[in-house]
Amino acid sequence: MTISDTACRHTPLCPPADASDHGEARVVCCRPEQGWSRLCNGSFRFDDCGELLPDGSAVPAHSRDLCGRPGFVNWSHLPSVARVMDHLTGGSDHYQADRDLAAALLEAAPWLPHEWAANRRHGTRAVRAIASRYGIRRFLDLGCGLPFSRKGDDEQAPLHTYEAAASVHGDACVVYVDNDPMVAGHARMVLAEQHPFTAAVEADARQFDGLVATPEVQALLAPGRPVAVLAHDLLSWVSDRAARDLVTRLARRLPAGSVLSVTHAGLDLAPEAMEALADRYAAAGIDFFPRSRQGIQSLLALWELESPGLVPTGQWHPAPHIPGPTGNGFSYAAIAYRPEVS
Repeated sequence: MTISDTACRHTPLCPPADASDHGEARVVCCRPEQGWSRLCNGSFRFDDCGELLPDGSAVPAHSRDLCGRPGFVNWSHLPSVARVMDHLTGGSDHYQADRDLAAALLEAAPWLPHEWAANRRHGTRAVRAIASRYGIRRFLDLGCGLPFSRKGDDEQAPLHTYEAAASVHGDACVVYVDNDPMVAGHARMVLAEQHPFTAAVEADARQFDGLVATPEVQALLAPGRPVAVLAHDLLSWVSDRAARDLVTRLARRLPAGSVLSVTHAGLDLAPEAMEALADRYAAAGIDFFPRSRQGIQSLLALWELESPGLVPTGQWHPAPHIPGPTGNGFSYAAIAYRPEVS
């Protein structure tokens, strides 16, 4: 079958969730400078100077998927954390591989959907608290995840970062960051293009120099303007060395008055379940690093924790009348203030 080119209906790196196999027809990305093309079977490959790389050949680091797997990236076959979360919280951007992994995770932790939903609600409360208490208008959302739909008129329903910040400051500015190309594409299309003071960047928080070199992040980190960095459910997927490097370099790079908001899976809050989750993620090729309270505090050693410190998410300024099971949750949360660095 010959290859035919058609116009791209999606933003770069943004495959449709219902992609199916239609032979070898190729869809050319509407932004060819991004160097990606989509095959109609749902797979993506990197184009170097306009030519498809041969199967099995080395590919640039930025063409790797969320879990570092190189080469021919087929989202319909490889599960991702963002899409598993989307499935377990009632979204529609997921594949069978994501649903299969979700089923395995639920066997180990039936409370996982409620935990992720609670983490989203916490994100809204944290952003509003940062905006109101510290007057911060600039937010860097690391590992932003897939956009989600606000259901009904529930006042406790979570908001995206910009919506939460803009409810306090109408001139709030947000840069969404994710290293999953599909997630970054969705964030660009659904979040960044709908609000005048937002942008979406595909970047890896573990590659700090590359992250802060992007024009969008450079503009956000203008001297003299404090920034709130959100690392909500981010460090749980990062090795000890990379996590420590990230939070250390943030402390040294951010303008004075900046803050860091963290949520992190708590190993000591559910030891058996966390270990079982790590095993199931590992079987899918995904690294998961739940940590104890002491371990998380160690990562934040250069930061000054604000009241109430590092506590289970359910204890962090709890909001009343939130639906779902009660309890403190299985993650820790904290807001930390950037100390003066000499």
